[in-house]
Amino acid sequence: MGQAFALFRGTSEELSMNFESMPPVDDTQRLLEALYAADDWCVGYVYRLDGNGRPTRPYALKCRPSTGLLTHVQHELGAGEYKLIIRRGRTMAFSGEFAVAAPRIRRW
Repeated sequence: MGQAFALFRGTSEELSMNFESMPPVDDTQRLLEALYAADDWCVGYVYRLDGNGRPTRPYALKCRPSTGLLTHVQHELGAGEYKLIIRRGRTMAFSGEFAVAAPRIRRW
């Protein structure tokens, strides 16, 4: 799992939907804690970040957050930088950015 993502910036505090006002914090542990803590009421939105670090709309993936999300993004959406927002109803439970590398190629 350590090779799936190389960079993470985020916060688990409730924030407004203004993406540019969210302060970056280097802490992969918060991302993993948010994925483990997500329940059936949570919905995750994954946005690809453009060259300026801003999320592109519409979202690239809408899903139920789980611990396999990073690997799923890596294999389905490919390498790149992404923003993850986890909402529980109308409340933002988590927001953060992460980067994934290209999937490793198995050579037999």
